[in-house]
Amino acid sequence: MNNKYPIYEITAKWNQDCQEYPTNSTGFSRMFKEVPTFEVIMEELHKWWNNNLDAPRDWSPDKKTLRQINARLTELSFKYLRDDTWCISWFCHYTFNQFNNQAEAFNDFEIFVEGKEPLNRNCDLPYDYCKTNNVERYCLMGAEDRWRWKLCDCAKCKELGMTTITH
Repeated sequence: MNNKYPIYEITAKWNQDCQEYPTNSTGFSRMFKEVPTFEVIMEELHKWWNNNLDAPRDWSPDKKTLRQINARLTELSFKYLRDDTWCISWFCHYTFNQFNNQAEAFNDFEIFVEGKEPLNRNCDLPYDYCKTNNVERYCLMGAEDRWRWKLCDCAKCKELGMTTITH
């Protein structure tokens, strides 16, 4: 299976009532089954933001939600990155491609990882150097360590029709 799907970079920036960090931001990649319209992307972005206002922030020192620190959205943007077979998320990759078994999924993911490994090595170069010299980077976030791979079998992945490999 080597079906490719459109991947977009999503960025959110906000102001918040936090003396140490008065502004904050996040960014992530999102794969769609088909090329989305502007309206579909904006609907997804606002749904994502609203769902995250009350999400637990266990990593935060004060453990407060975005709503509790009065987060005020200042920018919500997206940009098309590329069509690809797998999309990165936090220490995992996912695809809408379906496989008959774990071996098929791992084989497909192996091909993807091998193709990205040279770009992953560019992550060792300074960011400014890469930006100035148009050097493409791709962080595999541990996927280069094959021993980490585990096929997710959760209800949410099944419901969304996704194949996810954590690493």
